[in-house]
Amino acid sequence: MYGFIVNRVSGKGNKVWRKVEELLKKEEKDYIVRFTNGPQHATTVAQELVNDQMQAIVVIGGDGTINEVANGLVDSDIPLGDSSWFW
Repeated sequence: MYGFIVNRVSGKGNKVWRKVEELLKKEEKDYIVRFTNGPQHATTVAQELVNDQMQAIVVIGGDGTINEVANGLVDSDIPLGDSSWFW
């Protein structure tokens, strides 16, 4: 299962998420989405998704959101990498 952390107020986060969700449903992929609700929330959400043993964690947001998620994954076994998309 894939875990998504989405910051809807960061840049085009909400617009990007709608397109990604459409593709996930079309491909019938299993996923969980968690929307951030304030500063440092993405760190907590990342740690929760690690505990839920996600296959991958995908971040949709800006630099701050990515930084928070990276901080939440520091001591986990999940491989870290990045990709920048501009929609």
